[in-house]
Amino acid sequence: MNRRDVEVDFLEKIQEITGIQVFSSVDLQYMNAEDLEKERCVSRTLAMEIVEKYKKIYIEENNRVYEQINIYKNTISFVFIGDSKHVQKIQEFFEHIQGRGWWIARNGFKYVIENVGSIIDISTALPAGYIEKNVVDIAVRVQESSIAKIPLVKRVDYKIGGIVNVRDN
Repeated sequence: MNRRDVEVDFLEKIQEITGIQVFSSVDLQYMNAEDLEKERCVSRTLAMEIVEKYKKIYIEENNRVYEQINIYKNTISFVFIGDSKHVQKIQEFFEHIQGRGWWIARNGFKYVIENVGSIIDISTALPAGYIEKNVVDIAVRVQESSIAKIPLVKRVDYKIGGIVNVRDN
């Protein structure tokens, strides 16, 4: 699961809860100004780092299996433009499903919400009017694994033969 997949999952949930327009900051460059609605949410992954690594080696049938599990910490920033009631709803919703420990992710969850930040008001006053903007950051842990299977060789017999040429001087 890459960082865009995590952002999209959160954006879909935000749209379901609030009904406002949502998109990733990467998609913003491809949008026309006419397509933007007054109330919207824009996401951006600020940081993605590996916080833990696990390695498992086991034998499965005639293969030796090497599995590496990486646990990433993603920090995603969500900017809400428009009414501040939307960001309050979202913060309240995600705070209630925060994980209490990484161990719960091992039960098959795609990711665990580690922390929901506080709401930061970054509103701006322009000569044309006032634009209400609020930001909330969410830290998420994601588990990803890669597996390599190498066939086991039970027994190998080598026969080495050849001609030896020795000179006496």
